[in-house]
Amino acid sequence: MLRTRILTGVILGMLLLLALFLLPPSWAVLAFALVFALAAWEWAGFGALTLPVARAAYTATMAAILWASWIWTGRTSHLIMLLAAA
Repeated sequence: MLRTRILTGVILGMLLLLALFLLPPSWAVLAFALVFALAAWEWAGFGALTLPVARAAYTATMAAILWASWIWTGRTSHLIMLLAAA
């Protein structure tokens, strides 16, 4: 079990570094947004959202928040405010 977790971590770490350094910025944002949306779907399953419609609504809401924050942080001052809030 531990070997599987370590191997998964190494592979995902390598994919993260490849995405950060080899993809153009817009493609990297798209790739991370896709991973974020998949994670939101899984996270909804950890909560009380058992119906697929509820999980889809949660995932869509998280994707909309991610998109809105990406658009809103186009200005440097907004980016600094968002990072300070995080």
